[in-house]
Amino acid sequence: TITSSATRSQTPSSVTLDSITRMRQMKTLGRLLADLFGAARRPFIIFDAEPTPGDHGDLTARSAATRGFLPAASSVTYCMKLRADQSLELDVDALKGALASAEAEGTEYVLMGFTYILYADVVQELAKHNISLKFPKGMAVHIGGWKKLEIAKVDRATFNNGMSDRFGM
Repeated sequence: TITSSATRSQTPSSVTLDSITRMRQMKTLGRLLADLFGAARRPFIIFDAEPTPGDHGDLTARSAATRGFLPAASSVTYCMKLRADQSLELDVDALKGALASAEAEGTEYVLMGFTYILYADVVQELAKHNISLKFPKGMAVHIGGWKKLEIAKVDRATFNNGMSDRFGM
């Protein structure tokens, strides 16, 4: 069962996937990832807290979406921690370590996260502390989260400029 974030309605919806649908989705996503990344797997730096299944193995839609990309990963580093109030906090040391490791290997890496989290919890946090991490060998993949950015009046150009300023990509 996958549970939505309920951004608009404030009432989460749940979707149960049967095994046939799940396999079809995985196969299709695998083909899309091969087109996007090529055959080589690469390190993924995930801007989220490491997921833990709910009481009955339930996943949030965000966690399920992230997990769908992981077959393309050679390694995975989560760079966020959950605070006691369940908000996310950037783990700058984990981020710097993962970027330095990928750079030392000469490996192209993927920065991956939900658009709103990348902007609000990563780009703005790095900007607040005047931190710029210039690692141009990477690729940013962001999904979802635009509704919250629209509410905050953040457009695509502002998001892209923030990512460029903080990551040099």
